Amino acid sequence: MSKNNKKKQKKKREKITWIDDGSTVADMSGVGRGLGGNRQGKPKPTTKKGKPMNRFQECAATYFGAMKMMFIPMLVVLGIICLVFLVLWILMGGLSPAMMV
Repeated sequence: MSKNNKKKQKKKREKITWIDDGSTVADMSGVGRGLGGNRQGKPKPTTKKGKPMNRFQECAATYFGAMKMMFIPMLVVLGIICLVFLVLWILMGGLSPAMMV
């Protein structure tokens, strides 16, 4: 095979186009709803009554949704920290009679 045939057989790379939707890096309103974040043509989030949410309600819903995801892992980490402190306290003589006075 010649070099020309090898070049023709190579696949062309797909060109990635980035579209600025105007959202900031810290905007987490798209968390939990798949990829894409704030795309045009996507329906606005609604309340249980079917009314569209205002910006404050969207931010509050995002905040509380993130807090629900992080609550159990936070309790696990706090438990591990307390357990390590208790073990170190016992090893350093925290239960000795001199410390009880």
